[in-house]
Amino acid sequence: MRELVLALLDYLKPYEKKLSPKQAHRRVFLAKFDFTMEYKPRCGNTMVDVLSEKMEFAAISQPTGSLLELIQDGLSHDPTAKSLIKLSNEGKTRRFLLDRELLYTHGHHLYVTYYAKLRKEVMKECHDSRWAGHLGMHCTLALLKDQYYWPHMGDDV
Repeated sequence: MRELVLALLDYLKPYEKKLSPKQAHRRVFLAKFDFTMEYKPRCGNTMVDVLSEKMEFAAISQPTGSLLELIQDGLSHDPTAKSLIKLSNEGKTRRFLLDRELLYTHGHHLYVTYYAKLRKEVMKECHDSRWAGHLGMHCTLALLKDQYYWPHMGDDV
């Protein structure tokens, strides 16, 4: 079977573009395996691989322990957050909810105060993610809006 694959690759050689060294290395590596490639339409493929799906940044945008502690600490220093917490505890607002000492809005978006440059730190986390690379303004804003909330977020980004 390997000989057949190599013969087919040699036959197609005039029709393909020149391979980069990385592509050539991968081609040699894949030639060692006995496999067949088969097209499956998306509707018939129930086990779609991760690479063909839209990348979700949920794991990237989740706040980590130290950041959560800073956000929680910032709530006690921000007068706006204090008044929102008071309204939530009195049941006078449905927009904000206090859960495990953190303030959330509708859709379970975490409220971030302006205390100690927290907003800048959260934006940095979403923009400079090691998993997503340096995202542009629109992608960073979308990533922030998925998990966080603060007034005039778009202006800050």
